[in-house]
Amino acid sequence: MTYAQDPQYAEFLLSNTQSEAFSRYLEEQNIPFQDINPLYKQVWFPLDRLSDNLLNDTIYTTIPKLYIPQSLTALENTGILQIQKRASLALSGRNILIGFLDSGISYTQPAFLDSAGRTRIEAVWDQTEIATQGSSAPFGYGRLYTSTDIQNALQQPDPYAVVPSRDDTGHGTAIAGIAAGSEDTDASFSGAAPQARLAMVKLQKAKPYLLTQACLKQDQEIYAESDILCGISWLMDLSRELKLPLVICFSVQSWQGSHNGGTALERTIDYLSDSPGICFITGTGNEADQQHHQMMNSLTNESYAITELLAESHTDSFSMEFWAPPVFSFVLAIISPSGDQITGLMPRLGSLRLSFPLDETVIELNFETFRSESGNQLVYFRFLTPSPGVWTIRTDLTANIDANLHLWLPPASTITGSVRFLRPDPFTTAMVPANTPQNIAAAAAQTANTSTLSSSGRGLSFSGMQIPTLAATGEALLAPSYISGYQPFTGSSAACALCAGASALVMEWGRKNNDSRYLSTTDIRTFLLRGCSRPPGTAYPNAQSGYGYLDLESSFLNNF
Repeated sequence: MTYAQDPQYAEFLLSNTQSEAFSRYLEEQNIPFQDINPLYKQVWFPLDRLSDNLLNDTIYTTIPKLYIPQSLTALENTGILQIQKRASLALSGRNILIGFLDSGISYTQPAFLDSAGRTRIEAVWDQTEIATQGSSAPFGYGRLYTSTDIQNALQQPDPYAVVPSRDDTGHGTAIAGIAAGSEDTDASFSGAAPQARLAMVKLQKAKPYLLTQACLKQDQEIYAESDILCGISWLMDLSRELKLPLVICFSVQSWQGSHNGGTALERTIDYLSDSPGICFITGTGNEADQQHHQMMNSLTNESYAITELLAESHTDSFSMEFWAPPVFSFVLAIISPSGDQITGLMPRLGSLRLSFPLDETVIELNFETFRSESGNQLVYFRFLTPSPGVWTIRTDLTANIDANLHLWLPPASTITGSVRFLRPDPFTTAMVPANTPQNIAAAAAQTANTSTLSSSGRGLSFSGMQIPTLAATGEALLAPSYISGYQPFTGSSAACALCAGASALVMEWGRKNNDSRYLSTTDIRTFLLRGCSRPPGTAYPNAQSGYGYLDLESSFLNNF
């Protein structure tokens, strides 16, 4: 078993821009490490040397962030069907590779076979399997299945006896089908790019220590940032090997970080966004109406701001992130449901462990005043066995500086019990990596493309950057089931998949018209925005639908 899969080792993400002397130091100290991409390396340490609260041992930016799947007539509404049928273009995603990082793919589904019955899946990297001796698994863990392996399996009475990789939840299968499922006229179904080639990274679940750090359930589909970064590198290597342009569809998102483009994944996407022949598509998540975000502005008539958290009965431990701009000064006080309070909590480097005896609750606070991502301040809360009721956090504002303060809770599905803000704000809820400056971040719209879903993550970013980029249908999209047939699929992931398929068609058009014209994320972003539909009565761009609603036909018409 490799370090990447060994539950007794914790991995951390470190900058790869350090001098070679740092790598030599790691080797001299017998500290295992591995380069992921030009920006980051992962380093492993034995868990028995670390505390449950990793922030007592390291800084926030080194801990891999956690990601979850985002799912809760579309092609015609987005102008994709019209482009598929337009004879002068005849676009279908041919000779374009679409990469997915998700729960896997049901490779036996007819949606992933061509008209001759051959698989359109170029490869599956199943990170959940144990590498066999002598295998060429990417980064030394999991199992790699090629198109030859998959095609051979399809010819057997029991395909899964040959290639055992399955999609256990159906999320990855649905996303891949919406983006690039083969046309099925009997079921009135087609993916956006029905002749594209596919590649799937079946992500392994995050190690238990990361879930313990964030006070999350241990039985959920939650993935680690380090595995996602390795998946991106493998997809890029595969596209170079096949000599095919690559569109990467990010159907998993995270609530962690400052929502300002500073996580390792966002920095990696931003670094690659201008590279020709690669396009990144993300969703915005489904957290806007979940009451898991609060924003406070410092320039109020009061000298303090109040945050009220309602913890329902039987709520287990949970974490919360409080983010503030770099130069902002404040002092915190915490008041428990019983009225017990601790005041005078000034942000400073280090940690505090606060006891509320009347409530039988412990709260751990970790302060990072200048070492967090993007230079912003972080106060990391861990509520351990909180008593039910309203927990109040008072923020005394000690500096006359115009600033927005943000607090985020984990998604409801990841927590045992229920906790929410009593003064929630649906804005600045676009999940990571949607806050990357130059990617294509798709909000989820209703079927008629007249408004976004109430759950769809909204902008702007922490620093006021325009998020989302655009909106696309994300409601009741027909998608292949991981068991058999088709089923409706709703959520941010659906809109993301639709945009990934549309981007593959644009990438194909660029390649057909000029073999040397490999479009970048920035190129395709501009191309799509020029055709977005913008219903009257609304100013654009905005925090709900960005620059408007995806209309691929108009994008082609407006670019000629």
